[in-house]
Amino acid sequence: MHSLVLQLVLGALCVYRVSILLTRDTFPFGTPRDWLTRRYTGDIVELLHCVWCVSMWLGAGLWVLNLYYWPNEWLVGFEVITSFSAVAGFLGEHS
Repeated sequence: MHSLVLQLVLGALCVYRVSILLTRDTFPFGTPRDWLTRRYTGDIVELLHCVWCVSMWLGAGLWVLNLYYWPNEWLVGFEVITSFSAVAGFLGEHS
């Protein structure tokens, strides 16, 4: 039971963080969304303008990875790191 709760919490925070990373975060050269929009067109690129849309697909992908690879040290490590980043970013914006 504890493993399932841990998977859900880490997975949700991981999806949140990566969704924000892809749609809003700016790097020295702009957002990944801007970079992809300049190079490609179509529905897939349009999805990158919507955090909810991106999070749906990322959540589905992470769910499949968790089904087959949990507990894998690389997957758990990625989820932990992005979860810490999500919590720190959220707290930083609201403090």
